Amino acid sequence: MTSNEPSTTSVTGDRPIEDPKDDLLGYAPFAKHLADSILAMAPPEGFVIGIYGAWGSGKTTLLRFIEHHLSQQPKKQQPIVVHFNPWWFSGQEDLTRHFFGQLRSTLSRWSSVSDKVLGSIGNLANTLSDLEHFSQRLSWVRSETKAAVTKEAVSVLSGDRGQRGAHGIK
Repeated sequence: MTSNEPSTTSVTGDRPIEDPKDDLLGYAPFAKHLADSILAMAPPEGFVIGIYGAWGSGKTTLLRFIEHHLSQQPKKQQPIVVHFNPWWFSGQEDLTRHFFGQLRSTLSRWSSVSDKVLGSIGNLANTLSDLEHFSQRLSWVRSETKAAVTKEAVSVLSGDRGQRGAHGIK
């Protein structure tokens, strides 16, 4: 190729690939394995998976491939995937409200999630957001208190109140 000939390579926008059959990065087999592993897990406290990489390295493509494989399962076997981008929000209070708003919105599309649970999520979002708002202004509110409230909220949502008393925190 001489310097006067047009290049046959092209540059595309930074858009993630949706379907593993279009995989250009070799991520599809890993995505399939990770999706299968997610389906095999059932920890009672839930779990988090982190995907790290440089900008443009294909993290979102990998996530889309994983979701593609998860969506191939029968509806009752599919995990509920909540999309949330924390960098879109400025402060902790804003982040908390939007996270629980997104969680509630996603869960509302699943018939297996009751209105009572959805209402509890809304109440929890407001409570945690208010707690964060007030704790920023009251330096004596300890992180242990916030942790106890969060733990109680999770137990209420999971239906496991155990022996905690009327308001959950002794």
